[in-house]
Amino acid sequence: MANSSNWIQYPSTALYVSDNYDSTSSTKDTFISLGGDTLKICTQRTPTSSGNGFTGEICFDNNYLYYCYATNQWGRIALSKSW
Repeated sequence: MANSSNWIQYPSTALYVSDNYDSTSSTKDTFISLGGDTLKICTQRTPTSSGNGFTGEICFDNNYLYYCYATNQWGRIALSKSW
């Protein structure tokens, strides 16, 4: 595991994963947060159908949820804007 003071903050209520954690700053480049019953992917990403990716990656944008099902192979699911 990398040095936790550089990229992981783990308070009692949530886990934040970041590549730019600075304990003196109120601004952190957080990519994933996990707290209670919620997993949040904090940064949007729109891959192309054959864009760089590792099997199992998940990302999103305003229109789709993307899943990398094989190296550099993506599928997508359209997001519904209503319930």
